[in-house]
Formats: sequence, structure tokens, C-alpha cells
Amino acid sequence: MKIIVTGATGTIGSAVLQQAIENPAVTSIIALTRRPVDTSSTKVKNIIHTDFLQYDDAVVSELKGAQACIWALGSPTSGKVVHIDYTLAAIDMCQTRLVPELKKGQKFRFVYTSGGAVPYLETVGSFLFGAIKALDRDICAVADKNPQSWESVVVRPWFVRDDAPTLPMGYILRPELGAAMVDAALNGCPTQILPNAEAKAKGQAALK
Repeated sequence: MKIIVTGATGTIGSAVLQQAIENPAVTSIIALTRRPVDTSSTKVKNIIHTDFLQYDDAVVSELKGAQACIWALGSPTSGKVVHIDYTLAAIDMCQTRLVPELKKGQKFRFVYTSGGAVPYLETVGSFLFGAIKALDRDICAVADKNPQSWESVVVRPWFVRDDAPTLPMGYILRPELGAAMVDAALNGCPTQILPNAEAKAKGQAALK
């Protein structure tokens, strides 16, 4: 399967990229990033893209044929434009430009990186968790409105770490999260929301 990965130079996106490279079911990866990715894998084609509010024909031509997008762009403090506007622009592009290219019976999967705290907190400093919570619902609604052509998976990790903490509560290792998100892109999920514990279990199973 050909997939799109964003945020591949970041903490989560780089873990996704590595797991996608290692997964034989992923045959082609378009890493859509703002700066170059550090990889020598022949699976990966890195497209430098600086404006995630719009996608010209040249970029879309590279993305065509993809059946999934793993969205891991930004950090918890990136703000509304990155978290809301960029995400909605990408969904619109995928729906209008990529889905029509799919073969009959195929579905496009959009795997979105949300956060474990989103269902519980409205604001943290200036970061609007309420808006992200609404975005999570909007992403799920796309699948509800287009069940024949679209699947949405909203992943909600808590503490993403490189190693296990002394008190192993509410964390997920980067390889586990990366593997869970790649598996969701390849195989979907029984539910649209993938909480931290379920993502951890999914990732561990995929890594075996």
C-alpha cells in the first residue's frame, strides 16, 4: 500500500516513518514535510511542502495512488493553524483529489494524531483542547458521512517515550505508537477513537 506521512521529522512522525519503512505491507511512502527527512530507504519519497493550507497539482500528482494518510504534524503548542486549519485542508484535499482516484471498493484511511488529554481538558495555557476535541469529532464525522469511501482513526496517546518510565502508567513507546498508527492505516480499526491503552496494545501486537 502507498501511504502519506506528515510530521516525519518530529517525535511521533519519525516513529511512524520508521515503522512504515519496516512494514512489508507498505510499498511506497510519501513523506510530506517542511524540512528534509533523514532516511536512505528506497520506499520513501520526500516532498518538501511549506504551505499545508493548499496543495498544487504537482504535489497532488505525487500523492495520487495513496490509500491512507497518517497525520502527525505539529506539537502540542503549535496552535490553531497547524492543528485545525492544516488538518481540515488536508482532509479536503484527500477527499476531493485522492479518493476519486481509488479503485472501486477501496477506502481511504485518515489516521490522525490527537492527544490523551483531549476528552478531559478544555484549555492548557493558550492551547485550545476544546477546539481539538471538536476537530476529533469532525474527523470522525467525515467517515460517518462517507462510509463507502473513507475511514477515520483518531489516535489519543498520553506520554510518548523512548523508554519505559519507573512508574509505567499512561505512557506509550514511540515504536509502539508508530506501529499502531501504521497498522491502523493498513488495516483500519474497529472503532474510530484509539485511546492510549488500545494503541499500545495494537502497537505491541504489530511489533511481534
